[in-house]
Amino acid sequence: MAKKRRSFFDDFFGEGFDELMDQMLRDLQEGGQPKPFIYGFSMTQHPGEAPEVREFGNIQPFGRSVKMEDERKPLIDVMETTDEVHVIAEMPGVDRTDVQLETTESRLDIKAQNEFRKYSESVELPVKVDPHSAKATYRNGVLEVRLKRVQPEEEKSHISVE
Repeated sequence: MAKKRRSFFDDFFGEGFDELMDQMLRDLQEGGQPKPFIYGFSMTQHPGEAPEVREFGNIQPFGRSVKMEDERKPLIDVMETTDEVHVIAEMPGVDRTDVQLETTESRLDIKAQNEFRKYSESVELPVKVDPHSAKATYRNGVLEVRLKRVQPEEEKSHISVE
């Protein structure tokens, strides 16, 4: 009995890739419209820090199999300046009115949904921000959110000498 040769997809997705392909073929045979499989990642590394890998898409590697979701994770970049934190999310296929944003001092929640696409992601911010300072724009499928950094106040404490 010949042993099946492992492919790149087997190494990356485990046995779940075959399951996804079988499901797509069943959908086509039944006359249904198969859903697109979207998966990618971005990696950033700052000097002296470990690399940070962010996944996006509607397929999530799940142990030895793959989990496909109706909701997509957008491709997100987080950048810091001395005064602000910039969050950029790529979410093509939705309108500005479909986008919902909520923020706290340490997190930004992004959701967008219409009849064709659904995006959702919670972004942990690298520093504390002022949630009331948030300004957002959405053009050509790209959401940009700017938040002002909260400058830490130095507390002074009296130290008694013994």
